[in-house]
Amino acid sequence: LGLLLALLLPAVQETRTTARRLECLNNLKQIGLAIHQYHDAHAVLPGFDTRPLYAILPSLGLPHLSDDRPPPPIRVPTLICPADGSPGHQY
Repeated sequence: LGLLLALLLPAVQETRTTARRLECLNNLKQIGLAIHQYHDAHAVLPGFDTRPLYAILPSLGLPHLSDDRPPPPIRVPTLICPADGSPGHQY
């Protein structure tokens, strides 16, 4: 039984690592799509007329924040990579 567990544990860990890496890649793809959606709507890349992160938030399914007032801290799940082990960021 111990030998079976010793053989199975690395496979389970590798599967979890692969799943985390794929989630990171999916997050990067979502950010890229949000930038393209912004460009399609405004004919300019985000950052030239506003703060880049604020500009793509609506495309990521988050509320729009204006540049006029300081934003409340929000958690942007798309900007968090589970593979790096960090608890996440607030923006």
